[in-house]
Amino acid sequence: MVKIKKYKKLFIILAIIISGLLLYISSNKDIVIHLISFFILIFTSCIVVKFDIFHPYVWYNIFFGIYSCAYPILYYMNIYNKYGYSKISIFYSWLSLVVINLIIPVKKIKLKKINCLKYKNKIIENFNNLIQIFVFSVMIFIVNSSKYTHKNIIYSDNNIFLKLAFSLTYFIILVYAYNLSKKLNLNLRGIFFTILKTAFVVGMVSIITGERDYLFSYLLITILLLFHYKKIKIISLILIAPLGIILLPLTSSFKYFILTGKIFKASISNNIFLKFLDGEFISAGRNLQILVSNNCYNIFKGKMLLNDFIRVFYSTGVSHQIWFNQVFFPLSKHTKYGFTLTGEGYVNGGILGVIFVFILVGLIIRYLYLNSNKSFYNMALYLYMIPLFIYSSRADIANIISPLLKYGLFGITVIWILEYINFKKGVKGK
Repeated sequence: MVKIKKYKKLFIILAIIISGLLLYISSNKDIVIHLISFFILIFTSCIVVKFDIFHPYVWYNIFFGIYSCAYPILYYMNIYNKYGYSKISIFYSWLSLVVINLIIPVKKIKLKKINCLKYKNKIIENFNNLIQIFVFSVMIFIVNSSKYTHKNIIYSDNNIFLKLAFSLTYFIILVYAYNLSKKLNLNLRGIFFTILKTAFVVGMVSIITGERDYLFSYLLITILLLFHYKKIKIISLILIAPLGIILLPLTSSFKYFILTGKIFKASISNNIFLKFLDGEFISAGRNLQILVSNNCYNIFKGKMLLNDFIRVFYSTGVSHQIWFNQVFFPLSKHTKYGFTLTGEGYVNGGILGVIFVFILVGLIIRYLYLNSNKSFYNMALYLYMIPLFIYSSRADIANIISPLLKYGLFGITVIWILEYINFKKGVKGK
């Protein structure tokens, strides 16, 4: 068994060497070869774990690959060439993925029965129902108020109920991951109400506020759990993928439709696939290219990286995203262009900065994955963090650590306390 694991890791190393050599011998104009080198590394890692989407080799590599390659693809097709293109930018993205693949284990966690309390937890269910009713009520308030036409206007309002509703939506998703994990010993009909109820509330928040992150998190958690517990097969995922490519651009066009009645048509092409790349995934590669083109190598010398750790606990008023938008998009009022996780390492140490950032990210993913099948709490935390790891590709490391501590670990602690209270009540009632 140990030998098999070693051979699997050797395959990953071999893929790294081959893809690295392709990048090295290619010229600045050989964009197709650059993309092929990325594909070799991603495809090999997926094969090694037999396309187990619960394994980080699959979900992280694929999404990081799309984020990294969207801009080069659009540039190659002469659709998006405003910021130019250079091989060094794709090299830094490739290096990021290499570090992640070396740290994450090839080991696949086994599906096993996790010890579960015998008592049905009405406390958690009632608490969750109250939160969902509150969030639903706040969304109705937003729709009925004519002053909210954009999420930036909503966020800039100092209404404590709005801020609370957004924070509690994350808790709803975390509780959903926890509850669904516990109920997957039932058939699909037995868990249908849990899936549908959460879909209604989370979907409503996403549609009204334009924050697709909530809905994406919900859908991804649902698919991963159903697949992990063998409720759906790989063929179902193959059929779902084209649907996602079609629906993602539509969600961008219909953002704020309920608030404004307007449909946004900002896409650069009528091609569905190109809309898919442009609508969500172009930012990470584009932003990294902007940094490279403007010679931002190690300009912060680690200071902004340190600031990211500080602002997890204390608002400093400064972030990579704010700096990036102010410097490169000063005239943009509503559109926020995000940042890039690879770019964070690039502006905070260059090559060493990129390696450091992705060692840290890789270690967090590794720990959460290897412990995910030890308890329902661990399972829920791992699932909850997956969409955040994915989204961090176009943000910075604070967007991983902050929700991990503030929503993930804190939320799991709340669930554990409610579970403990329910357990004690069950024992006394015997």
